[in-house]
Amino acid sequence: MQRGDITTEESFQDVETIESVNEYYTRANLVDRARRARANAAALPSKVDNSQSKYFPAIGNQGSIGSCTAWSQVYYQFTYAMNKSMGRETTTATTFSPKWAYNLVNSGMDKGTSAYEIYAVLKLQGAALWSQVPYDSDYLSWSPEKDIWSSAGDYRISGYQRLTFGEGDTPITGPGDQDLELIKTALNNGELLAYSTYISSWEYETLQINPAAPENTVYADESIVIAQNGREGSHRMTIVGYNDDLWADINGDGQVQEQEKGAFKIVNSWGDDFENDGFVWVSYDALNEISSVPGAENAADRQGIFCDITRIDVAPYDSDSDILLTYTLNSEDRNQTRVYVTAEKFGTKTTKEVSPYSISLLDEYGKYSYDGAKNANDGTMCLDLEEVIEGLNSDNFQDYTWSVEFVDEEKDGKVFTVKDAKIVDRNTGNVYTRQESYPFTLDGSSKTLEMYACRIRAAVIYYRGYENPYISYKIGDGDWTPGYGVAMEANTEKYGFLYKYVILLGDTSEGATVCFNDGEENWDTNNGQYYTAQNGINTFITQNTVPELKITSFTTANSDQQVEVNATYQTLAVFLQAEGGYAPYTYSFSCAHQEISDDQYTTGYSESSTGHLFVRNPGTYCVTGYVKDRSGRVLTSVLYVTAVEEDFTIRSFTTDPESPVALGNKITFTVSTAGENVYPYSKDIYTWTIQKDGQAVANPKTTEITEKNVGQKTSTAKMEWTPTETGQYIATVRAVDYKNNVAEKSVAFTVSEEMHVESLTADPKSPVKIGEEITFTAITNGDGISAYYPYHKVESSWTVKKDGQVVASPETSYFNRIAYRSSQLQAKWTPDEAGNYAVTVQVEDIEGNFAEKTSWFIVEDALCIDSFTTDLDNYMGIYGTVNMRAQAAGGMAPYQYQFSYWKTGSNTVIQPYSDQNTASVQFKEAGTYRLLVSVKDAKGNVATEKKTFTVANLYVMQLNASKTDAQAGETVTFRAETSNEAKDITYSNYYYTVTKDGKTQSLTTNTDKTANWAPPEAGTYTVRLEIRYDEKVLSFKTMEYTVSPPSNRITIYYKGYSTPYIHYQIGEGSWTNVPGIAMEESAAMPGYTHQYTIELGDAAYANVCFNDGHNNWDSRNGQNYRFEAGTYTYQNGQVVKIG
Repeated sequence: MQRGDITTEESFQDVETIESVNEYYTRANLVDRARRARANAAALPSKVDNSQSKYFPAIGNQGSIGSCTAWSQVYYQFTYAMNKSMGRETTTATTFSPKWAYNLVNSGMDKGTSAYEIYAVLKLQGAALWSQVPYDSDYLSWSPEKDIWSSAGDYRISGYQRLTFGEGDTPITGPGDQDLELIKTALNNGELLAYSTYISSWEYETLQINPAAPENTVYADESIVIAQNGREGSHRMTIVGYNDDLWADINGDGQVQEQEKGAFKIVNSWGDDFENDGFVWVSYDALNEISSVPGAENAADRQGIFCDITRIDVAPYDSDSDILLTYTLNSEDRNQTRVYVTAEKFGTKTTKEVSPYSISLLDEYGKYSYDGAKNANDGTMCLDLEEVIEGLNSDNFQDYTWSVEFVDEEKDGKVFTVKDAKIVDRNTGNVYTRQESYPFTLDGSSKTLEMYACRIRAAVIYYRGYENPYISYKIGDGDWTPGYGVAMEANTEKYGFLYKYVILLGDTSEGATVCFNDGEENWDTNNGQYYTAQNGINTFITQNTVPELKITSFTTANSDQQVEVNATYQTLAVFLQAEGGYAPYTYSFSCAHQEISDDQYTTGYSESSTGHLFVRNPGTYCVTGYVKDRSGRVLTSVLYVTAVEEDFTIRSFTTDPESPVALGNKITFTVSTAGENVYPYSKDIYTWTIQKDGQAVANPKTTEITEKNVGQKTSTAKMEWTPTETGQYIATVRAVDYKNNVAEKSVAFTVSEEMHVESLTADPKSPVKIGEEITFTAITNGDGISAYYPYHKVESSWTVKKDGQVVASPETSYFNRIAYRSSQLQAKWTPDEAGNYAVTVQVEDIEGNFAEKTSWFIVEDALCIDSFTTDLDNYMGIYGTVNMRAQAAGGMAPYQYQFSYWKTGSNTVIQPYSDQNTASVQFKEAGTYRLLVSVKDAKGNVATEKKTFTVANLYVMQLNASKTDAQAGETVTFRAETSNEAKDITYSNYYYTVTKDGKTQSLTTNTDKTANWAPPEAGTYTVRLEIRYDEKVLSFKTMEYTVSPPSNRITIYYKGYSTPYIHYQIGEGSWTNVPGIAMEESAAMPGYTHQYTIELGDAAYANVCFNDGHNNWDSRNGQNYRFEAGTYTYQNGQVVKIG
């Protein structure tokens, strides 16, 4: 099963981060909900599962391709969010294709992609539907079809953000931790979140049944991840929900601790065979780099399991500009073809490289045609021009000059053919193209086509002269601008010029007369002749008061201009100072060896006047400094630097831990070099030998080169080894650098038996009651002894902590050496408060060896009922069900619970003693009840709690109709207003009837407890509602309802096609447009599914036929159906008039 590269930090360096719930509500545009949800994290529900939503797609399978990021972010996250924004159920037809986005950014290889790249496709190009681009094993095709590329733009994201969840190694301490609030809030608001992980390093457990975790019963034996130990198997997945009440036995003690509770629900893209039918649970504690669970083991390579959690904002459907560049290309190597779109307005150019060329981080696309074939094939693709000019529409399109450049980047005989290109405004139908230009071919060349030229006449003026200049002008024979004129805008888009101004010329053909000044009475009027600016681009370099640019100094950090070098890219710092010209300045630096032609280095221009250059060979370097001012003028200065050779040595060789080392402990050897030939990506060779008593006992290999510092001429390597015998050792390392220089060094160390605390116990055993004295006993092993006093006492100290805080430091009350290098120590303490505790003993022997051990224990209160709750507020209607939950504390677990109720002197047991702490009861009589729970612990102690509860009779207060009067054939909806209605009363308990002239009709009750009725004829009816339960009428209500004769209309109740359309002609008038009008779903007439009403006006009849919207017709074999005013039923060609 493939996974995919985990998201890189480079991908997310510019991505917005949300760090709090307040930021989330502001960014997600959910301000109206903020007041409720911001108030308290506890207000969040205990569980959320968005995979149960109608917007969630079916479980998918990425197969053997590394497309996990596209599956997470397109198939799951985007499909769900886009359809949710549209109120559209997710089906096969409305699911989005992960293949579309993946193939555009995978560089033509079966490999992982970054989250940034997939989101960039969704933002810039959009998403194609699965029906357009079905997922299969083809990872090369760009699906270059016009319909696919143009419709994809209708489905886009407007942005995405990262979500954080706390700081430190252990931010999460339980389900109520506020560091979980942001993620849970997003899920509670109906979002799916994508994240990265290392799935091959996951540690799994199964959910076990435990009376203290009743939620586990529902999900028993499902898989849950409790840790990530390592960084193997990078993968992107999707969070769909959470459950605060799930429990995983992380420390294996069988006890439910708060730190072990809570999990996120994750969906994978490996099909429904993966873990829990395609899903898996991830424990909240797995987010920690160090577990918060007492007694849990933390692997050395444990990592937090979530990385780069992201949410998305979807753009409204079809919200792009619908002004498309459409182009058809033909090439066998798409990797060397490029397309650029440029919009120019008043000299300012905005250029966009088309997708996917503007997206891929590697800028590599595979040597294939656009459809993924090895031979040249046509490919038609599109770009919405709003990606070039934000806010583009049909009104402002013509304010720009639009051009398209086609480029073949390599001359190799592989012809790049441009067969067609045009801009289509789908809003107006306008098409802009250069028909005479197609087709044309390129091979290592480029061609630019102007698709549309802006017709606005304007003189665009670029200027260099005065600082902060003003321009004074007149258009044609018009008036001069007043005063100094208008301040010009600082602008460097045209090389060598610093300011810009645009004069709109209107209809004049004479241009504009201009002059310049500095706003302080210094004018340049071209000696009174002035300057002329014509339609188009105009450049002016005039007189000024700016001093000449000059370099004042160019030096190195070394006064003798010497630098030690050992072919290591030694850093050389140089400093360049300038003045005059047009500040600010930019600087560039280069150095070139005078004898070695390929030893040269140049920096790019930057604002830093300090350059850092690399020299790597002995000899003389020519160093050049460049300064460029804002006008583009460049000055240079040169100096010469001598590089001298430095000897290669091993600077340090150490062990960790330092000698002596305890037997069985892993030793890390670290070697650092000096004067080394460190070349980027070169391979340094280290040979290691470990000897004992003159004999080689190990030749381990280098496990890690942790640092290669070119500037410092050093590298650092590490090696790990674990001794199996005590004794004296010598370790030797031999290093060989890039130029085969050799250095060698040895280090001696001692291995001795390790001192440790063998055991730490408590008597009595946990759990302990408040007031009971506890005796802690520690047994040490391997502790050193004095040569002069073999029974030397081991020093010790004790601490007792509760919730991380020290509550006691008992003294050692007993010490005895029980064997050679082994001792027994004791301390006593009496707890006065219940809770979870940790006792730690620290010991130190005569040799200075140190060891410690911690053990956990529980101190309990007396048995009590910590909580007794119901899901209703002490009041409900008859036949309602109340759900009870109790939670015991103190005493000795396990607990047993009995639930009962008392009324009028008698007590009724609802649930006898059992391990279930929940019960339900339905009350069928009104009155006052007392609910009771009794809890019995393992020692037989009993505690009781009670609640008073009132049950009231149900009343139908009012029976209402949707219309005060109706005509025969019209639909009327009846609705009741009730008092004291229990939640157990559903629509199935509502019975509506209508009666006229002794004839009674039963109506179908809707799920919202209403009933629809279409009276067949005029008259007065009696409408009756009865609410029944167990065949008993709890309450009823009647009303009189008058129906008027029908107006000149036709009402048809229909059964036939599942999605019927009605196509009709009123009298001799026109027919409706094909396929007609969709009929309305209706249950007003029992046995019929749809209805439609035709207003005849002055006509006497209408001709009618039906269809399913897919060209299947029922037209009475071409004769159509004729209806006159009245109410009808229609089924299987049979028309029956009923009113």
